[in-house]
Amino acid sequence: MEIENIHELINNIISIQDKKTNIDIDYKEITAEKLIAKYSNVKTPTYKLKIDGKLISKNNPYKIKYKCITCKNDNSVSLNNIIRKIKKNQVGCIKCINSDIDKIESWRNTLMGISNSNGIEEISYDDFVKLSDVEFKEEDDDFQHQFYRKHLTLEEFERIRNKIVSIQADKITNISSYKYVPTLKIYNQTKYNPHLYDSINEEFIKINYIKFNCDICDNTFMNRDLYIQKNRLKILCKDCNFVNNTFKIRQFKNCNGTNITYQSKLELKFITYCNKNNIIVENGPKINYKHNNKQKRYIVDFYLPELNVLIEIKDNHHWHKENKQNGKWDAKINAVNVLVNNNKYNEFMLIYSNELIKKCDIIKKKIKEL
Repeated sequence: MEIENIHELINNIISIQDKKTNIDIDYKEITAEKLIAKYSNVKTPTYKLKIDGKLISKNNPYKIKYKCITCKNDNSVSLNNIIRKIKKNQVGCIKCINSDIDKIESWRNTLMGISNSNGIEEISYDDFVKLSDVEFKEEDDDFQHQFYRKHLTLEEFERIRNKIVSIQADKITNISSYKYVPTLKIYNQTKYNPHLYDSINEEFIKINYIKFNCDICDNTFMNRDLYIQKNRLKILCKDCNFVNNTFKIRQFKNCNGTNITYQSKLELKFITYCNKNNIIVENGPKINYKHNNKQKRYIVDFYLPELNVLIEIKDNHHWHKENKQNGKWDAKINAVNVLVNNNKYNEFMLIYSNELIKKCDIIKKKIKEL
């Protein structure tokens, strides 16, 4: 947008109000400046608004009343609407846009190859999805390639759809009926962004604060953005992902047919022994503890529900030796002992490689005595 139009648009702002209270705010001036957003992945300067020199964030609580510089009608919109107009080089208000017959007709012809002799209607949500797809496919190959290096394709999303528990911090808990639109057109420097489309309610839904089921421990965890799971074969929580990057996590079934995870041959021997003797063994819990004034979580190897006993299998791996030297192991054990002393669990049993069979026989004897 030309600088003259930007100044006129801002000067035509009649008032700024708080969205919740509808009370006018006092200010001396509002300006538009080209800045690079701190977390921008494009690093291209775009216009940002400032009120009395203070930068206004995207998640601001304001709405404005302004006079359109084209049709001179008064409009009441969110403050973000003004910055979008500047970025889109859009001089007119929504009334002007909806009366632009040539533009709407061009859209309809692009989508359906037809014109409406009885007048032009506002573009529908379904048509906008098609339009977005058409425009994205007209982008150059390098742009499309770079886009899908970050964002999930339709096939990639469908592969993980059943692992999504909710989106928008539990606001939406069932996405089975929503269509994934990987290239919905938006109006900022990124141009396109994946959304879910609710065709029944005609609504585009941002995919953020996604809660997943972990493929390993089956616990739920949250990612702020969807693209974090790009190119990942398994959906793993932070703890399982950390462990899997250090030790290869594998799965086996206990005597009840439930999946259980293990990392070493020693742990597999323990599971096999339990299965052979009909001892139910489950994945261990996650226990919070503090080390060096930082909050951490300790994942216990196994849990025996019949005895209410926690099991930790250890060999002489250097990882365990380092944990003992730096005090992390003691911090874990202290946290476990607190739970045992509070009768959360009956016992914590630490089993080293040279005593596996002996300890397993003790477990077997205790279960027989129940």
